[in-house]
Amino acid sequence: MTDKTKLLLDSNVVINYDNADILCVLSLVNKHIGQVYILTAVLEEVGDLSDVDCARRGFEVIETTPSEMILAGKLQVGSGPAEVDDQCLAVAQKRSYICVTNDRVLRRSCDNHGVNCRGGLGLLILLCEKQQITTNQAKEYADKLSKTTRRLGKDVKQKFHERLKQLANRPRNTAELPTTSV
Repeated sequence: MTDKTKLLLDSNVVINYDNADILCVLSLVNKHIGQVYILTAVLEEVGDLSDVDCARRGFEVIETTPSEMILAGKLQVGSGPAEVDDQCLAVAQKRSYICVTNDRVLRRSCDNHGVNCRGGLGLLILLCEKQQITTNQAKEYADKLSKTTRRLGKDVKQKFHERLKQLANRPRNTAELPTTSV
């Protein structure tokens, strides 16, 4: 893959995957879907993950530039100046990254500012589409994630399971089905 997709993870996704003890899934995403980027501000918020852990998994830790901080202050996704969500939105917008978050407010802000966005379960869908995990594995991972967060609402889980059902019923080695936003 020469022109890799660029995925910027919000802290809630990192925390959820870490708490569910499935950071290995994010390593698969990094290997098969696209480069995973994590802001230093996100690492500070997460606390349990170090630069060394990220490097070992192939994740790239990045700084928010001064111009991105100025933009973050103007975007005001969060409640204070240049909160982590503001930084995620600003960096994703300026660098054309996909913002990966389970935060509905941040997702709405991404939509309003023309930033591609995907939820944490959406990463499992992408891995299924690339046949890197089975739909059963995706369900198991999703169950683990559900136990670590309240952010995965009924509607999100329902869309996720519907999409998995579509993937389970598709013939092997055919063109990929259109993706949905999960």
